[in-house]
Amino acid sequence: MLTNKNEVSLRRLKGKKRIEHLFRVGAVLHSKHLLLRYLYFDQGDSFQLGVSVAKRSFNRAHDRNRIKRQMREALWANKNLLTSSGLGMFVFKGRVQVKTEVLISECEELFKRLSKNNTTGDNA
Repeated sequence: MLTNKNEVSLRRLKGKKRIEHLFRVGAVLHSKHLLLRYLYFDQGDSFQLGVSVAKRSFNRAHDRNRIKRQMREALWANKNLLTSSGLGMFVFKGRVQVKTEVLISECEELFKRLSKNNTTGDNA
């Protein structure tokens, strides 16, 4: 149960069917290094998010893992900007590693655009 009307919990996106549905039906927002594919739900109190880094861009697993940790940190730093329940997937589309502060600012920008799209009724 929600304690605040605008408070949404952040959970991990799991399940092959949910991820396939998200990529089939969801809408897309872009920033310089991140791509956010999202889909809103009417019911529920959680926004399920996943992170992904292409193996094509970073061959070494420790590089991909570092970027995914940075992306998760950016998500947790900006989770208070989420106002609706749904699904989302963050994909790192850069070819070079970036600082965590850059990802935090881009995540903040995407979440603000996401909440603006939700208030205007733009949903896939």
